[in-house]
Amino acid sequence: MRHITVFFVSLILSFQIYATEQIPDRLLWNGKTYLIGSYQYPFEKFGQIKKVKERNPRVSTALWRRYVAEFEIVNGKLVCKRLFDGKQPDGGGDFCGDIIGDGIFCDWFSGKNIKLIEMRPSYSAFFLEEKSYVLNVKNGMAEVVLAREMPEIRMSHEDKVRRGKTPYDPKSDNLQSWFELGYLMFRPKNFEYDGWSDIDICKSILQSRKVKTRGILQYCKKLKDGTWSAVLYLPATRTSPKAYLVIGCPFDCSKFLKRAVEAEIENPLRVSAAIASLRELKKSESIHNAGGKRIAPDDYKARGEFTDNLKKLYAKIQKGSIDESKLSVKFSVNMGNISLIVKYPEIGTPLYSEYLFLNGIRQNCFDIEMFYPDTTLKCASFELRISFNFHNTPTPDFDSLENWKMPKIVSLGGIELWRFENEKNKVLKFITSPLQDLKKIAEDMTDTEALNALQVLSFMRANADETGRERIVEISRRIKDVDFRKHPDFAHLLSWAVDFNCGRDTAKIYAAKLAEFIGHESEFNGAFIDSCDFENAATRREVARKVYSRILNKLANKKR
Repeated sequence: MRHITVFFVSLILSFQIYATEQIPDRLLWNGKTYLIGSYQYPFEKFGQIKKVKERNPRVSTALWRRYVAEFEIVNGKLVCKRLFDGKQPDGGGDFCGDIIGDGIFCDWFSGKNIKLIEMRPSYSAFFLEEKSYVLNVKNGMAEVVLAREMPEIRMSHEDKVRRGKTPYDPKSDNLQSWFELGYLMFRPKNFEYDGWSDIDICKSILQSRKVKTRGILQYCKKLKDGTWSAVLYLPATRTSPKAYLVIGCPFDCSKFLKRAVEAEIENPLRVSAAIASLRELKKSESIHNAGGKRIAPDDYKARGEFTDNLKKLYAKIQKGSIDESKLSVKFSVNMGNISLIVKYPEIGTPLYSEYLFLNGIRQNCFDIEMFYPDTTLKCASFELRISFNFHNTPTPDFDSLENWKMPKIVSLGGIELWRFENEKNKVLKFITSPLQDLKKIAEDMTDTEALNALQVLSFMRANADETGRERIVEISRRIKDVDFRKHPDFAHLLSWAVDFNCGRDTAKIYAAKLAEFIGHESEFNGAFIDSCDFENAATRREVARKVYSRILNKLANKKR
């Protein structure tokens, strides 16, 4: 039995497990550079490979072989011409030139149908080529073979003109400038956008309720209800990265798998979108649709404007359009953020999520406008997260409820969701209640609630306000009973506490908690707190940085 155990331990230790694929080797062929796919590494059996690896001490999950090899086919032979140290994504600096010399014939290597991917300046894996090739090697003798030709994805002159009349320049081929609309490059079920089109196109698509688009049917699966789920892949071109649409299909679409198709989409741009019909493209047809429009520039502001405008084309949630009894609302305070989470699980997992930040809203009542991407809300499923975020807000006065700066009543389309005066969350009560009530609230808190209360007060810069400091002092008395080793996510509060400026007695509570957490005394200890240096803000900040470094080291060692 002992021998069997030793065998399995040795077997486990002999495996090397890597989370990321090694940076692919490269082949120079026919004037282009190709990445060698299929997890093939022809140079790995080289007689002096150990010497090569010793030259480069750098190793990572993407460079576990410690080198990237570049090959050429010379007189039908696969020859390694260069090695790179992998310090940059494209390979990095050339090294081991004295070992490689004029090139090494890889006569030890054989492989068949090894995928070749044309290397591009960026997003190289996103391309679907008009012609795709494979590499065949037998005892080092190599040839490149045409595996598939798809003239239907060739970019025509009309395609180029339609893309904003931008001429193609291979030297600046970074895929950033333009995006092929293809009429439909959205994933409305997740409310994510792969392309930013003219809003007029979206409006006409919504009005027509049907639209045609072209792509590759990359994947399909039959569902339990007898319908199919399909992934329509709109391939990249030299001016557009790829996009895909996950969409339902009422009929068996498996015969179109991996083929270039034209799909007619019903209810496009809505969560109820579905394929109405499919046909395979003829060899003479281009996969790119005709008649598109110039799109918005690929920048954050343009995306935001497009998203806001598109939302307004959808149905608005309001009283009477949904069943109020199915709304569920939860108020939570977690890691310093106060959130109101609204769910409407009519059909299970939310198909749509909306995030709204109410910092800066000073009105007493706030009614949310929410637009859902479907014509009917009777079968909707959405989640709305409203965040009362205190970053960069003015320091509040904590004396009374009347100084609560956020809305006290929040509604959705006229449906009241939450009322401040009815909220029983202990963290919120501690932050906003009169000072004489704090001790009782703190005593009733769990450890996590107490830590959350302290974190929220820290985020709100409560230590800059006299009554805020009193709240920190009170919650610190409760923190005295908390074991931070059981709550490592809150360990950073121990470094923040160095600069709370809430008196020496409160500081000593956190010094003791810090020593308990890291296992020995740090720069933040009783001697420092009793010294004159504790009164110096600059010194406290320096100590806080050192304390934070020790906390990070502790957490890193714990993960190991």
